[in-house]
Amino acid sequence: MFLRVWRFAINNETQCRFYIRYYYSIYFKGQSLAGHNQRFSEIVNCFRPLFKDEADVVAIMHSVLTLLLDFANRVYNGDLADDDINRPHIYNVLYCAMESYFAEEVRKSTNLRRFV
Repeated sequence: MFLRVWRFAINNETQCRFYIRYYYSIYFKGQSLAGHNQRFSEIVNCFRPLFKDEADVVAIMHSVLTLLLDFANRVYNGDLADDDINRPHIYNVLYCAMESYFAEEVRKSTNLRRFV
């Protein structure tokens, strides 16, 4: 799943840069904010089963999205290469940001692990 999301971010620079600029602007309110919250809540609900009951999944997913877009922005700016060395590093940063919040059965799963 990570590589699909990463590929989307890398292949959609204009949309991702717009999102970053607009999301943090004073214009992000009203209908825009309501629409964003609706779409974002759908994403959060898809991922909620992976996390402990007490985890703030909304905050976790916001952090993951912010980190992912920050890394993508570094690629856009030429500060970071999109290569086989950096992609596992980026995944590991995202994974470590979430790891302590995963439900126990998810932590034991072989599907979600750090790159080694």
